[in-house]
Amino acid sequence: MPHSFDIEGTKERLLVLQHLCHGNRSFCKEFRIGRVIEEVLEYEWYEYYAFLKHSVSEHLINCAIKLRMLQDSVKADEQKVDFEKIDRQARKGLKIGKFLSGGNRLNLREACNKIIHATDARLEWCPLDSKTSTKENEPEFWTGMIFLYGTKGPTKWEIELNVPDFCVALFRLVRSLEEEVNWDSLYKYDE
Repeated sequence: MPHSFDIEGTKERLLVLQHLCHGNRSFCKEFRIGRVIEEVLEYEWYEYYAFLKHSVSEHLINCAIKLRMLQDSVKADEQKVDFEKIDRQARKGLKIGKFLSGGNRLNLREACNKIIHATDARLEWCPLDSKTSTKENEPEFWTGMIFLYGTKGPTKWEIELNVPDFCVALFRLVRSLEEEVNWDSLYKYDE
């Protein structure tokens, strides 16, 4: 019997990530979060940045690891689940991200691999009122994009991951697996 997977916990983490993506703009506006803000209200930019990056990283890593382990366990159980088809359907109409270097097409499985193996991760920040450079005393927010960097063998890679769309796609994929996987077969008693 494989590890027991907390599917509901994974869906909860995806929801929390969505809230972090969509709620951080208003949070940063309310508390005037920015690198070059003269008057700090409650949270300094570096303090908020550290909390946000930690939270985003923890949730992404947890979801990516669980999905990869779940896929491998289902395959090892020799269930006839078409992961490529489910992955494609889950991404339909979404832009989960792209390779900027060192790779081809980014699907959910590959995105999870890159999350797990990244050696550097950077959140993309943008001024609240413009798409240009940060102005003095202007709040900033996280755009929902994260740049991941690493190497595979001798090849360096870089991806841009659209966290909101990635979360929606991963949620769809988990829902599809809930319907297609024979859980009784997967969670048979240890022999």
